[in-house]
Amino acid sequence: MPATSRDAYTIRTPRIAMYQRFGGGNMDEGWTRLMFERFDVPVTSLMDAALKAGNLNASFDVIVSNCVINLSPDKPAVFGEAFRVLKPGGRLVISDVVALKPLPDTLAKSVGAHSCCISGAPELGDLEAMLTASGFSDIRISINEQSYEFIRDWLPGSGAEEFVASAIIQGTKNV
Repeated sequence: MPATSRDAYTIRTPRIAMYQRFGGGNMDEGWTRLMFERFDVPVTSLMDAALKAGNLNASFDVIVSNCVINLSPDKPAVFGEAFRVLKPGGRLVISDVVALKPLPDTLAKSVGAHSCCISGAPELGDLEAMLTASGFSDIRISINEQSYEFIRDWLPGSGAEEFVASAIIQGTKNV
């Protein structure tokens, strides 16, 4: 891997319930720990120790997430923690599903829609408000206008493509 002055990390999760703040909470509630990986290199036990100790304030340049934040029942906490661990000038870049309008109950309460990140998708205004409340600025939400073509195949016949879209979500920690 070429040398760089910026480190990029990804948020991923081995189970559906995504977010648990380190150093507290009840791990028996079905939550799992937030994991960081540097590209394809697993994090060392030193990183795990730092995560558990909560010593990651202003530690990362970039956080990249691919369609897992919608699985969290506490998105404001996820964004707050992302903001906390970013260095000043750090960036959050997410690819996820966003709701273009309120979901009907058939989608909002569907386990299948949840597993496709549809039922957990926040509406655009709510998403921007969560990011702003967490401290992010320069927020950009870019909708993939062609995403209806593949979302239609996730839950055929559900009409999900009329309510949600794939988006790139970005924010900066300008502190």
